Amino acid sequence: MTAKSEAVYRVPSGWRVYTVDEIKASAPHSCVAGPFGSKISSKYFVDDGVPVIRGSNLRDDLTRFAQLIKQMVNDHHDFWLLMYIDVLEFENRHFRKMFENIAQKLRRRFANSFDDLKRKNVLHDGVDPAIGFTAAYMQFFNYFIVEKLFGGNMHFGISDEQVIERLTDIYSRGLLRGSHPVKRSVNKRRTTSTPQRSRKRTSR
Repeated sequence: MTAKSEAVYRVPSGWRVYTVDEIKASAPHSCVAGPFGSKISSKYFVDDGVPVIRGSNLRDDLTRFAQLIKQMVNDHHDFWLLMYIDVLEFENRHFRKMFENIAQKLRRRFANSFDDLKRKNVLHDGVDPAIGFTAAYMQFFNYFIVEKLFGGNMHFGISDEQVIERLTDIYSRGLLRGSHPVKRSVNKRRTTSTPQRSRKRTSR
């Protein structure tokens, strides 16, 4: 849907234009691309606006996700500079909430998309998509912050486009070949006894 100032048709006098986000219910899953089984093809999606993560082409979605993060950092670099001032001067009092429970925020924001990934069985067993996308978000965010604010100057040794491509490839295929799920071990307290040294008695 277009922005309020860019209505595609003439709005009658006395009418008001709303965005979908303003009229949908506040409950989770109240606004979905569906219902399930409907034929909403890629031709209905646009390049601008809120990103939509789809299981049908996860790699392209991650690439677009990274490009949006780059744009966000570049377009608002002055804002991100304030974050470091906030850390130094105010103990991160203002920016803290942006990163608190970020995985849960992504879980709620992309709940329908994550459910779609699970339903289409495109994730490895045991992978939490919210954790995965939080890791991807923070990786791309930190990369572009270093490049834009700290003069990273290709600190990966390759261009931004190549970084996006390589990291997307890692997140899509995994880092280790034929890797197996990590076995989680329970920490057990170990008690060790220190052998006492035998004392040699000397006779005078």
